This record gives sequence, structure tokens and C-alpha cells, in this order.
Amino acid sequence: SDPAAADALTVRRALVQSGLVPVDAQVLLAHVLGVGRAWLIAHATDPLARDPADAFFALAKRRREGEPVAYLTGRREFHGLDLEVTPAVLIPRPETETLVECALGRLPAGRALAVADLGTGSGAIALAIASERPDARVLATDASRDALAVARRNAVRLGIANVAFAQGDWYAALPPDATTFDLI
Repeated sequence: SDPAAADALTVRRALVQSGLVPVDAQVLLAHVLGVGRAWLIAHATDPLARDPADAFFALAKRRREGEPVAYLTGRREFHGLDLEVTPAVLIPRPETETLVECALGRLPAGRALAVADLGTGSGAIALAIASERPDARVLATDASRDALAVARRNAVRLGIANVAFAQGDWYAALPPDATTFDLI
């Protein structure tokens, strides 16, 4: 047997050597390789080439230093939507999905509705509501131009067209003729 082959870096060994909790290591390696986490399990003994290994260990170092996984991958799943996230926005939290569920429970389906999402960030809440209530008009506002750019990109990539965006501070961003909303 070849002693060099015994020391070859495998998918499994890279995950262990990363120094991360398993789920973080798996998400980051899957991101680098462009595969799903299930692929990593099925190919645990496959050798890992140097370039992806270097990229993975660089991301692992940043994660160990406290950078959130979502910022490292540029993605976060929220209410079934694959959202882009950057340091310009807060990372959507799982408990915010409960807020979306409560909002949807108060917004009857199949009706023309008006919804405002103030401080939209990545657009997570606005896009989740808009995707579930296609008859609603959702206005998403944020004071940050960079945050609105992320939210707009998410809307375009996800094909959600019933959301409009406005820059400004909270209610100041609402158009003067926007007087009634079914939900803010």
C-alpha cells in the first residue's frame, strides 16, 4: 500500500481537521465544492484536491474567528426561500419565520392586500409574504441603499414581482399617497 495515499486529505478528514462543529464544516465544504451535504456523506473517503481544500480551510479559519456561516457562503434559507445575504444586512433568524407565519395567518389568501415591511434588510419577510400571497402588494423599505440592493437582487432571482422597494427611514420611506395597509 502507498503510504502517501494513506495520508491523502479526504472529505471526512478535511471536515474533522477544520476545527468546526460538524454542521458548519459540512455547510462550508459543500459550498466550496458546489454540492449538497448528502454528497459529502456519500463521498466521505474521496480525496479532496488542494485548491478546494485551501478555500475550505480559509473559510473554516474565518468561521473559527466568529464570522457567521451565512456571510461566508453568501446565502441563508428562510421560509423556503434561498436568500442572498451580505454584511449589509442582518442574517434572517429562524424565529422570524414564526413572525411570517403569524402575518400570513392574518392575511387572507386570494385577496388584494397591502403590506409594508419597514427595515426589510435582505427582504426575507417581504419576500416570504409576497411569495405566499401573490395577490398582495408588498412595499419593502430600508434606510440602507446596500440592504435594498440585496433585497432587490433576491426578489429578481426568486422571480417575486409583487414587491416594491423604497429607500428611507421607517415610515418616511412610504409614498405620501400610501395611507392604508392591511399589515405593517
